[in-house]
Amino acid sequence: MLWRFIIYTLVIAAFCALLPWAIADGDVQEFTENRWVEWLQLALIAGSVGLLLVTARRARGAGELLVLIAGLYAIAAFRELDAVFESLIPWLGWKIGPTVLVPLLLGLSIARAGRVREQFGAFVGSPAFVLGWAGFMMVVPIAQLIGHGPFLEAMLGDHYHRAYKHAIEESAELIGYMMLAAAAVEAAVKPPSITVDVHRGPG
Repeated sequence: MLWRFIIYTLVIAAFCALLPWAIADGDVQEFTENRWVEWLQLALIAGSVGLLLVTARRARGAGELLVLIAGLYAIAAFRELDAVFESLIPWLGWKIGPTVLVPLLLGLSIARAGRVREQFGAFVGSPAFVLGWAGFMMVVPIAQLIGHGPFLEAMLGDHYHRAYKHAIEESAELIGYMMLAAAAVEAAVKPPSITVDVHRGPG
């Protein structure tokens, strides 16, 4: 596990060093829609969803929890494709993902409540949980705060520019998605750490 965490640290640090180099000429358009930063974010999320679902099939007694986590990752993927869905479904846009997935995830949680509680109790404190929590905190409260338009505009005044908002927000989100991808890897590498008694029936 130590070596994996060293690799995660080096990869994230390398990308943090890469981002300033990518805009060294002042072109912050790389952080806008349909540019490489957004596609890298989407690749990280999609790869994590696939890995979690594959792991769920082979993780004895922890499948429901991993499917729920994969569903939450999938909602983030829909959010990253907001421009695509808003052009395809103007009346709903990217919210089509949560609209479909949230009821399904809630239904699974209720139908298998006992098993999900057991699995989550065993999951808390595992490397996958810690990395996932850190990634979530980076993507949601931190990235959304430091990339919040009115917040930045109030701080920067006349120096505010929307393109810089995208650069700040997308950079923070990219780091968070890398942490979430590392969490998926940990869940795949060590599925026994979130295994519960398979001889017990559904809750």
